[in-house]
Amino acid sequence: MSEINGKSNGFPAHYPSSPPPEREEEEGSLFGEIDLGKLWIVFKRNLFWLFLLPVASLIAAFLFLRYTRPLFKSASSLRLDVKNQSSILGLQALVPEEGTDLSGEIELIKSKLVYDEVIKMMNLPVSYFAEGNILDEERYLNSPFRVDHQMKNPVYYDTHFDVRILDRERFQLGYVWGDRVVSETHSFGQTIENADFRFVLYRQGAYDVNLAKGNFYFVVNHLNTLNEYVAKNLQVTVINPNARLIGISFADHNPYKARDMVNAIDSVYLTTTLNNKNKANKQKIGYLEAQLRQAEDSLDRYEKEMQNFVVANRSADLQSDIGRDFVRIEEVLEKKVLLNTKLAYLRDLEPLLNSERNLADFIPFLAKELEPQLVQAISDLNRIQLERTLLRSSLKENTLSASARESALRVARKNAAAVMRQERALLSGQLWEANRRISQLEGSLVNKPIKNAEYTKIKRTHGLYEGYYLDMMSKKAEIGIAGAGMVPEFVVLSPASLPKTPVWPNKLLVYGIGGLIGIFISFVSVVGMYFLNNTITSQRELEKIAFAPVLGIVPILKQKKESVSRMVIDKNPKSAISEALRLIRTNLDFMFPSQKKKRIIAVTSTVSGEGKTFIVVNLGGIIALSDTKVVLLDLDMRRPKIHVAFDAENRTGISTLLIGKHQVDECIQKTAIPTLDFIAAGPAPPNPSELILRPEFDRLLAELGRRYDYILIDTPPVGLVTDGILVMSKSDLPLYVVRADYSKRSVVSNINKLLRNERFRNLTVILNALRSEKDVYKYDYGGYNQGYYDEAQPKPSGLKKLEKLLLGR
Repeated sequence: MSEINGKSNGFPAHYPSSPPPEREEEEGSLFGEIDLGKLWIVFKRNLFWLFLLPVASLIAAFLFLRYTRPLFKSASSLRLDVKNQSSILGLQALVPEEGTDLSGEIELIKSKLVYDEVIKMMNLPVSYFAEGNILDEERYLNSPFRVDHQMKNPVYYDTHFDVRILDRERFQLGYVWGDRVVSETHSFGQTIENADFRFVLYRQGAYDVNLAKGNFYFVVNHLNTLNEYVAKNLQVTVINPNARLIGISFADHNPYKARDMVNAIDSVYLTTTLNNKNKANKQKIGYLEAQLRQAEDSLDRYEKEMQNFVVANRSADLQSDIGRDFVRIEEVLEKKVLLNTKLAYLRDLEPLLNSERNLADFIPFLAKELEPQLVQAISDLNRIQLERTLLRSSLKENTLSASARESALRVARKNAAAVMRQERALLSGQLWEANRRISQLEGSLVNKPIKNAEYTKIKRTHGLYEGYYLDMMSKKAEIGIAGAGMVPEFVVLSPASLPKTPVWPNKLLVYGIGGLIGIFISFVSVVGMYFLNNTITSQRELEKIAFAPVLGIVPILKQKKESVSRMVIDKNPKSAISEALRLIRTNLDFMFPSQKKKRIIAVTSTVSGEGKTFIVVNLGGIIALSDTKVVLLDLDMRRPKIHVAFDAENRTGISTLLIGKHQVDECIQKTAIPTLDFIAAGPAPPNPSELILRPEFDRLLAELGRRYDYILIDTPPVGLVTDGILVMSKSDLPLYVVRADYSKRSVVSNINKLLRNERFRNLTVILNALRSEKDVYKYDYGGYNQGYYDEAQPKPSGLKKLEKLLLGR
């Protein structure tokens, strides 16, 4: 009975009696390692989809390029500077040198002042579009019609007005008015007016009958919308700060519009800058003209006094004896007039320090008369005021640069006021001294004709004002010449050209990103499928994690899938499955001692569906074909299947034998193979485990052992019920069936537990339904199958090879 229960020590010496200690340590670590073999299998089996994902990404990239409006960019480069040609005439001292602040010029270009002028120049208030199946096209400069408009209600800005040209004279206008959709037919040139807007449409260009097949629409753009459009697409950058080079670029879906926008911005910017530069000269000339008018009034007054004096006294001759005194008085009076003039100018300039006027209008001609310190202070104030004026033309007035200029302006005003007070005190002292000197000299002329002295005084004052008037006229002419010499040196180094290649989308970049995304998704998919795949996929993987040896592997059946297990080795004796089972039969000979005549093999699995019944039926058939008597026992009495494999009845069997209802001979059923018999499970009993524990089951095995060489038992799954373990304890060799790509990796822990507890030290494993025959023979047959089946099977064509490669078969 010990032989029947598998307790004998007749197994080969090399068969492991207990799990190696080092294998026990590996079990926990192998699950955390990357199994490159399994990763390759996952990759190969999903190669078709992994190839399809990059292709799909490239197709998506193509569709993106096909239905994305290309964006074109046109650009120009400018050299910023202002050159004063008046230096050629030797007048450079009249106009202060001015540098060009690149940041200030960039702010000017991006200001609303420039935007508004560009919008007017480009005639952007109305945009025209042609409707497409997916994308709409802007008809820039080639619209078949033109719209004159007057918007009365701002709600209708930025609204679509659909236009359909009916014929040469008529068109259909559609729009949403209030809560209804309006569709009206009008003639070109007809006024369309209501409470919200007024339109007149004019046809442009030659009439084409194809125009009636298309749909158009126009949009009246709000000024704020246009400003946002220009600001969004305009880009101004510093190319070379040392050379004062800036680049102006504009992006638009229409290449012609992008080019024209850059040219318009260049033109408006140059005009605006030149006007700002000449504004300072105009202010200076205005100041001089005011001073000239005052000087003219003074000259007229003194000329009339001189005329009246001559008429009243009938003579203008002076006494020669008082000539020397008058010469001295004249010198002092000249100094006094000059001092009074300077004080008058200082009084005129003092209230203007805090005004918005340009101080350069009052002082360019006083450089010789005033103290250098005062001239320098007012020149600094003049320069800072000019810089602030230029910054105020920018759209962004509250910038850091503007704040710095305001602070500097306040400091300059304070400094100029302090210097002016010092200058005025000095002049007042000098004037008091001059008056004292004049009084002293006039006292010496008491006895001389007073009227003659008065005449001389009037004549002298008239001459001073006449000189001042001529000096002002000369300075006005000089400033006019200097203003005429102010020319812009904003040279357009590279004018805007028509862009031919869009800057977006970049075809190479889009295709590259699309391909990389597809490859990345493929890679992530492989890694994800690898980590999500918790089934056993290969013999190598099984041997890594299982303590029990692998007795053999059986390839997957590639015939039409059936709902029940069938015997296939008799129909396909040269198939891969038949050859694999023959190899298992050979390995079984090494598992049993040569002197042992009867051999009991129990075949089990963890759950149903792993192929244990298929292995029992076909392994029994292979053993029986070697002229060995084999009997199959179906002990899976809850779900019997062996009788279905042979298309037999299940009215008698194991259950009726163990309860004594039938005899062995009554239950044995024959098969197509003479040396192969089977006993079905019989009617399902309520207590299969109790039946197996009865001594009748041991007597049945002993009886069958006398009649047959091999007893193959189909046991219930050990992962569901305990019947399988009971049957395995009575066998000589337990076989554990693991199905590739079906059995979970956790199944192996059950196998290892059986070995670790030393309950089934002779337990072996069969890997069933392995997909790749190549892996089977490469590992087990060592090339034996190569050439054996090549003669029986035709070589696959190139198309079949490609199909196998892509599908991973």
